[in-house]
Amino acid sequence: MAVSFQLTAETKITCNLLDSKPLKNILKIFQRDLAKKLLPEPTAAASMIAVDVNQKYSNFLAEEQFRISFPTEQQLLIQSRDELGAIYGLLYLSKEFLGIQPFWFWHDQVIQPVSSISIPLLPYQSPIPRIRFRGWFINDEVLLSEWQVDGSNQIVWEMVFESLLRCQGNMVIPGTDLNSKKQRQLARDMGLWITHHHAEPLGAEMFLRAYPTQKASYVENQELFEDLWRTAVLEQQDLQVVWNVGFRGQGDKAFWHHDSRFVTAKSRGKLISQVIQRQCEIVREYLANPVFCTNLYGEILELYASGHLEIPEDVIKIWGDSGYGKMVSRRQGNHNPRLPALAPQDDPGLNGIYYHASFYDLQASGVLTMIPNSPDFIKSELETCLERKMDQYWIINCGNVKPHSYILDLIKDFWLTGEVDVLAHRQEFLEAYYNNSYLDELSQLFGQYFTATIQYGEHDDERAAEQFYHHPARELITAWLKGRTQEHLEQLYWATGKLDFPDQIQWFKDKCLSVVGQWESLLQRCIDLKARLPENDAQVFEDMFVVQVKLHYFGCRGLISLCNSYQYFAKHDYLNAFMEANTAMEYYRRGWQAMQATEHDHWQGYYSNDCLTNVKLTVYCCDSLRRYLRVIGDGPSFTRWEREYLYNLEDKNIVLLTNTKNQLTDDQLYAKLKKACPRS
Repeated sequence: MAVSFQLTAETKITCNLLDSKPLKNILKIFQRDLAKKLLPEPTAAASMIAVDVNQKYSNFLAEEQFRISFPTEQQLLIQSRDELGAIYGLLYLSKEFLGIQPFWFWHDQVIQPVSSISIPLLPYQSPIPRIRFRGWFINDEVLLSEWQVDGSNQIVWEMVFESLLRCQGNMVIPGTDLNSKKQRQLARDMGLWITHHHAEPLGAEMFLRAYPTQKASYVENQELFEDLWRTAVLEQQDLQVVWNVGFRGQGDKAFWHHDSRFVTAKSRGKLISQVIQRQCEIVREYLANPVFCTNLYGEILELYASGHLEIPEDVIKIWGDSGYGKMVSRRQGNHNPRLPALAPQDDPGLNGIYYHASFYDLQASGVLTMIPNSPDFIKSELETCLERKMDQYWIINCGNVKPHSYILDLIKDFWLTGEVDVLAHRQEFLEAYYNNSYLDELSQLFGQYFTATIQYGEHDDERAAEQFYHHPARELITAWLKGRTQEHLEQLYWATGKLDFPDQIQWFKDKCLSVVGQWESLLQRCIDLKARLPENDAQVFEDMFVVQVKLHYFGCRGLISLCNSYQYFAKHDYLNAFMEANTAMEYYRRGWQAMQATEHDHWQGYYSNDCLTNVKLTVYCCDSLRRYLRVIGDGPSFTRWEREYLYNLEDKNIVLLTNTKNQLTDDQLYAKLKKACPRS
């Protein structure tokens, strides 16, 4: 007598709503999962999975819940009251019994096929997720936008949305600016709610794109703004939408940058309050019972905290973190008020969060590497959010997904249950992709990563990701080449404070020196472990983790050498300044090469559009710098250093001809000088 349901490649799947695009998509995904895991078995006993979506189940199932039962030993029944419940039910089977992980695609999970899988005949009803609306903002998605899989960029977006569904997310901002409009129908076709970027209220077209010759002033062009909002509502009225209301400005800036008549906090807050009310009215003209949200982000939080912003109680207030995981207002340039971004204990309204796993601020953030603050830190912040009942809406900035999957998976557990054991979660996450023999060592390396990041500020969350080695470096090089070394760079005050240029150089050097040994040690441990891992695990390890360690280590080394170069330059030692500039360029180039080394198979071109951290641009700037230094120190003949340091002793002082061969290139000169005259 059978005691379990037998899942085989021949198992039939039926669904009562075959005209539903989201259910068609999930059935296609589930069939693909079956094909990955189960070998053909023509003689297998007949079995069936029936998906039944019916509103009548609302008497015992909440929204998005599912129940699995077994009417017979050959039949598995998934019941839900809505499409998402059915989607989650099938993906539950995929994870629990087929072993397909949420980030299987992003980490090339190896699926070992079997002939059949036994599922115990035990009914199961899914718990209700802790967070009502939970999802990702695919933001700063420059890698995803250009990358293609099998010649298709749409496959990339399908994989993003599939991973979000596997994390039991139900909501997405499907890209930034034009991408959000281009991809929102696909997101909806896969079952997701749509919401909007805080700079694009109601998901409307940006005013200056629609009306490039008009002034972006609501006072002067109210009708034009409202036409855009109304058009956006009509375009999305058949989608499931959490409508983002508010009024920032053009290009993710406050609106008063375009309308200088609003000079007081009171006047700014009054206008935004009026706009929110009007936007809600427009949506309600077309839809019954819409869901609204608004972002308390950046300067908007300051207006709200000072009592100048009125938000209706049925609008979900979204409180944003610093970009580094701390629930305080984000730094804007050098302005860093660090206002608490937590709902008051007695707040009567609805509250949620905008939280960054990926962040881009042209300062110290991380797009290519993980958030620099530890999972324990993240856990503490999210626990505080739940204590403040900020549980209606969580939108997580997921960036380009792959570099941030570990943190996204951690947050997934949190938004489902409201709690997480960091070490147990890490073990479970790693177990999905690696040989069990190495899990403890891998877990230790992940833990060491977060202790090695640079503490650049006085607050506990002010730790640096990879952009710290690149954006300030390019600021320093640009000022240097422009002859501004007698100044202090105001754009770097956020890091150094008001120091003179040489002291700013020393500040960055000291910060890097304080951790470079830790990064070197971690990288060596990674190299040692990788040599012992099975081949596939070794590649996954390189792609998932080691490349991030290399970006930190090579970036750290590169910035140290750049600072050394300036310090030699300040002493008029142009040869050593040239050598250190070359060394900096060499380290930065190794960071870029580390990224390229992970571009195998369908990952070809994944990093090619790195235009935010832009490691290649830092290499270019160092190349420009070394040319400048050579002009000063080796020009105009460009043979002086060669004659002085590379000629034989008996030849260097004989000048019958200035030179007998073409001048060495910078690369050739650097390579020869490294061997001939080690730096002091």
